Amino acid sequence: MLLCSLNLWSQLRKDNLPLHWQVTEALQSDFIKTDTFRHTAFKPYLRHHTSIDSLLTYRTNDMRYFTTAGYKTFADHLIVVQQDDFELFIDPILDLELGFDLSDTSAYQDTVQLYNNTRGFRLAGRIGKRVSFQTALFENQSFLPLYLKSYADSLGVIPGQGRWKLFEGAGYDYSASTGKFAVNISDRLDLSIGHGKMFIGNGYRSMLLSDFAFNAAYLKADYHSLDKKWLFSKIHFEMNGMDRLPLGEVPESLLEKKGLGVHYLSYAPNKKVEIGLYEAVVWQRFDSIQGSQNLPWNAFVPLPLLNTAVLGFDDDQHKVLLGLNLHLKWNEYVQTYGQVMVDDLQEDEFAFQAGLRFRNLLKGLHAQVEFNKASEGTYSHQLRLQNYAHNNDPLAHPLGNDFEEVVLILHHEWRRWWSRYQVNYQRTNISSAREEMVLPQAATHERWIADVQLGYTMNPKLRWQWLIGYRYRSGNDLIRQNQSNYLYFGMRTAIVNKYADF
Repeated sequence: MLLCSLNLWSQLRKDNLPLHWQVTEALQSDFIKTDTFRHTAFKPYLRHHTSIDSLLTYRTNDMRYFTTAGYKTFADHLIVVQQDDFELFIDPILDLELGFDLSDTSAYQDTVQLYNNTRGFRLAGRIGKRVSFQTALFENQSFLPLYLKSYADSLGVIPGQGRWKLFEGAGYDYSASTGKFAVNISDRLDLSIGHGKMFIGNGYRSMLLSDFAFNAAYLKADYHSLDKKWLFSKIHFEMNGMDRLPLGEVPESLLEKKGLGVHYLSYAPNKKVEIGLYEAVVWQRFDSIQGSQNLPWNAFVPLPLLNTAVLGFDDDQHKVLLGLNLHLKWNEYVQTYGQVMVDDLQEDEFAFQAGLRFRNLLKGLHAQVEFNKASEGTYSHQLRLQNYAHNNDPLAHPLGNDFEEVVLILHHEWRRWWSRYQVNYQRTNISSAREEMVLPQAATHERWIADVQLGYTMNPKLRWQWLIGYRYRSGNDLIRQNQSNYLYFGMRTAIVNKYADF
């Protein structure tokens, strides 16, 4: 999770780069080169598979230009330990935001100050040449804009950040942790155990597996073919519903469990084309009659399409999804990408994505346009616990299903300055888009969301930034406040994505 210069880190390091969108954008300058061979869809990226220098935006590390305190503030990690067989980096985490919803005239806006206060730390290191570790801890208190507050109150979770408890009457107190322990078995095989998020795709959204939902525990194995054209990943996640088991001998009863098994097979026939096959099964781990259940034998077999062949799409206990990811580099300036997710062919349940990326329209100016669609019923299951969700958050698109969306993004970089301009148009049937909600009637809703950010990166290694932003939201929404004009100021350690555009 820590960003540092290439000369400080062994090529055998297996720690994850942050999932934050700016890390992905910075790496695009390297990935889009038509003479570069990469498997780019599965994130977070491993450090040794990337060009680290492309992440360290405009800076100088020459101590002649800094005092010791200035060097730590603008160019280095807080704590650094380096020996031949051991490395350790420790940094603080801050995400402080002060906001004002200029269009909210309710009593809520009049009685609270909107803000976010996140503190924490992160560390990463290695032991020898084949073992690496990393962890991060976040503690948060927030007063959210009204439409995000409605989400939190309705589903019992902060979007993508887990369950909450009340804080000072109308606020939320919540925490999160993430980590990974990895072993490099050989140049072709890596094993890891961790707790965190993953993302599969080359777009802003993913219709297969996104980083919107909360962190989950996982076991993961990655295998590269000898010629590097094939990459196979097998992952097992332990995920939660929101209902609790009967209280046993523990002080707080546990949440109902479900498993998610993922096979992802990526094939890059040349340096311009990348094709990925995605198979996911939500394994039933609990029911009200038999209680906790063991995984079946086929959950452990690392063979793509086996579970689809054995279970089919209409299994009454386990949910099966099958998808494709496509990425095509036309030249050093234009990329095409897309996804298809099939849930149930007989019921016409599917999801679809198509997008274009443009690099350096003008120097430092990049653009992206994307279309996403999911039909009614996609990602759902006849057993509530078997929905394609974790902690009440969708595992793919934040809108769930039965929607269409167009996303337009412009991103500009100049030295340590950056700006981002994003517009979303969404049309959705909210009565089915949230499987956990019960609504009085079905209705089609349209929504416009625009977000503008201007920022400055104080320390590229810590990803410490200052920013100012403005988010506009308008639409005929029955569930959440349909109008928001949110002005915000912040200082953050930019290592995770926080989605507010839904």
